Amino acid sequence: MQALMDTATLDLGEANEWALSGKFVETEGSAAVPRQLLAGPSKPIHIRSEFLCTHLDLMHAGIISDPFIGGPEGEKNVEWVGWTDWSYERVFYMDNPYTVSSLPASLLIIDEVDTVASVYLNGILVGKSENMFVPLVVDVSHALKLDADNTLRVEIAAPAKAAFDREKMNVRRSVWNGDASRVYLRKAQYHWGWDWGPTLLTSAICGPRIVTYYARISALDWAVTVHPSLASADATFTATVALSPSFNPSQSSCIFTIQNPDGSNLITKAVRPDCDNKFCVTLRIQNPKLWFPRGTGPQDRYTVTATLLHSASPVPLDKSSQKFGIRRVRLVEIPLPTPPQSKLQTQSPASTNSSTNKTSFYFEINNIPVCIGGSNWIPADSFLSRLTPEKYIQWLKLVASGNQNMVRVWGGGVYEPNVFYETCDELGLLVWQDFMFACGAYPAHESFRESVQDEAQQQVARLKKFASVCIFAGNNEDYSFAESENLGYDARCEDEAQWLASGFPARYIYERVLPQVIKEVCAGGDEIAYRPGSPWSPGGRFSSDLNVGDAHQWNVWHGTQEPYQNYGKLAGRFISEFGMQGFPSLSTCKSFFPANTPVADMDPFSAVVDNHNKAAGFSKRISGYLFENLRFGTGLEAFVYATQLMQSEAISTAYKLWRREWGHDGNRKVGGALVWQMNDCWPCVSWSIVDYYLRPKASYYSVKRQLEPVTIGLARILNADGSAIVEAWILNNQAQKEVTGRLQVTFFDYVTGAMIGDPTMYENVTVECNSVLEVGSVRVPTSTSTVIVAGKLLDLDGNVLFGTVDWPQPLKYLPVAVPSRGVEVAFEPKLDRVGTVTLKLSCTRPVKGVWMKFFRNEEEVVDGIVVSDNMVDLVPGHSVQVSVEGWTDSMTVRVEHYNQDGVQV
Repeated sequence: MQALMDTATLDLGEANEWALSGKFVETEGSAAVPRQLLAGPSKPIHIRSEFLCTHLDLMHAGIISDPFIGGPEGEKNVEWVGWTDWSYERVFYMDNPYTVSSLPASLLIIDEVDTVASVYLNGILVGKSENMFVPLVVDVSHALKLDADNTLRVEIAAPAKAAFDREKMNVRRSVWNGDASRVYLRKAQYHWGWDWGPTLLTSAICGPRIVTYYARISALDWAVTVHPSLASADATFTATVALSPSFNPSQSSCIFTIQNPDGSNLITKAVRPDCDNKFCVTLRIQNPKLWFPRGTGPQDRYTVTATLLHSASPVPLDKSSQKFGIRRVRLVEIPLPTPPQSKLQTQSPASTNSSTNKTSFYFEINNIPVCIGGSNWIPADSFLSRLTPEKYIQWLKLVASGNQNMVRVWGGGVYEPNVFYETCDELGLLVWQDFMFACGAYPAHESFRESVQDEAQQQVARLKKFASVCIFAGNNEDYSFAESENLGYDARCEDEAQWLASGFPARYIYERVLPQVIKEVCAGGDEIAYRPGSPWSPGGRFSSDLNVGDAHQWNVWHGTQEPYQNYGKLAGRFISEFGMQGFPSLSTCKSFFPANTPVADMDPFSAVVDNHNKAAGFSKRISGYLFENLRFGTGLEAFVYATQLMQSEAISTAYKLWRREWGHDGNRKVGGALVWQMNDCWPCVSWSIVDYYLRPKASYYSVKRQLEPVTIGLARILNADGSAIVEAWILNNQAQKEVTGRLQVTFFDYVTGAMIGDPTMYENVTVECNSVLEVGSVRVPTSTSTVIVAGKLLDLDGNVLFGTVDWPQPLKYLPVAVPSRGVEVAFEPKLDRVGTVTLKLSCTRPVKGVWMKFFRNEEEVVDGIVVSDNMVDLVPGHSVQVSVEGWTDSMTVRVEHYNQDGVQV
């Protein structure tokens, strides 16, 4: 018998081996982009590729300027790129290591083709792509030359025209962001522009390679069901094998090896194939080591390895290995008790449903209710080719370091690569995964549904393997859009024909196609929760009903533009979006401007800054919230500080008040909140809490504080007679550990810094695990306009577990003509880690929003340092310690705070 060879892969992804050619499309243009306004080149383009992404390659070649820099002309000047047909081509040599007469099969795999493309190998059409979210996998055995040069060419249709042409063949629909033609193309929707990102219609390819094989493991899958008691887990592992025509599987076998999280061997078993060329092994794991979200337990993961053998091969034909976590996930939706009435008015003024029947919405992982605190994730770059595995890991470590336990992958971007979800598994970050539909009326004709079904099957099969993925949602805000735009959506109608005939036909996709795919692909294992959309309310209710389901709470900033102090009145069962805008760091703002821009022209009211905020009406809203709450300067640096303080105050207020409603078992009024948004796709002014360059804003730190395992909350309640009380509560978010200590509430005079009366002490306070304790209320002893309230929780040994400060609102009413706050920064002894110092911040009078900046030789240091906390409040006698990693002896720290100029210390 002739010897067989193992599976071999030839990586074709070296970008500098490719050539890029482009020809501007002659077209009448779309309704949004008249032909005469496009500045396309008159001659074809031929350049060497460096990134396998059109815009990046054109920038590298000097043909276009960086659209991230400057005013609106930056995007306008590159708009033609999206109306150009592009071709990526390379030559590669293919060895023939095979000495046997029967040749193996050969596949061309491209992980992502963006988007409509035809693929040629040696002039032969071998495959087509219509969907960015479906990998291209085609047999090229008939076209591949061995021991010879091969030419691979990927011809990509102009994405703007491809969408426009599909729209012309159907009907023009409507959307909230970008051009409406986008709904017809299965491409990242944010490429058409959003209220936080530019319009940059890329063409690109990612992960091209040739795979040759006699037999290969095309899929390694598993289904795990955890017993409700958690005492055991039943698991089935399946290796699906693809065969070359010349391969005889009768002498093949597959060895499954399962390793425990500590690396020891759990089981090794050899199995024979079934009639479908699948190898399966089933086992029961007793007392499994479970995967927990961060803060509730360890992130234990097993490893499964499948090794494909054949009697005619001296080496394994193929091997596949992956880590997996075992966990039990439940989305708990049970009736909430009506009395007593919550302190928070859970019915928003904008709610369109007056029903008072309330049900919970929270996640239970391994039988432990988990109070969710996290953020929404958008693509981290307008040019996805620029994102490296290292960059994803950096981002997600920032999420985890901020005490977050969930990220929501938003539906207008992309299904992220494996490294994203692997890192979430490793860090214990739960993932809420949207399908890629957002803010529009999508079609649902047959060919579109078939493409979406293929997309869903591929992505669900991939993503269900990650322990972190706990819920799928059909779309982002499409139900809200249908309700708002009167598209004929009737939640109570169950006639599918009416759905498809309405202005909201994609309801069929969200309520039939996608859940059926999940049911089939996840069969045999623990189910992953599914919602037709986000937000979405069951029982025929409007998506804005705050009594059930999840909510996007935009009545601060959008909608009724409530004061952020009213967030407590706007609570829902689970708030999957809310936010407030804030400028990025001064260094990031300066990157908006072309080189050599005079400093005097770098102001927050310039055309350049306006171009870097894509939100409609942003000037009115930012200035409105600033004028309502703060005194502020008008220079760029002053605006950065003021907007970051405002954003920090707004978001921390929401988290503080909503997490109070976590309650206890049987009465979880608010199951969690996800701030909009964690990140940016370009340097800009947006709702992000960390800017494009991974530089945290003040709000990142305020969120981090509110998501500590144990927190205290203070809420000032003003009475009609002008008096006030302060309510105090404690949240113990630890899964299996109660907290016992004493709560101290102290009043200070803002002007003098003097303590008002004696502290109020609550002794021997015990808070059960995973619950909120309403401690009590204290009367404010004097006029509230200058009274600052400090809360401090100490354990029985006197160690501070958490501290917080409550301020009179709005902050702009605080007196201005006051003595110095007496802020001091002292250096504590260095920690064990090299390059890390601890700073001790203190004051002689109450101070709001102490922000530290770091300098080396008068240059601000914004990268390469990690600060544990910032934008902190101080009161006399209550110091705050902050660790700084990346410190060098030549560095200095300066502080600025609300109501006073910065000083060097």
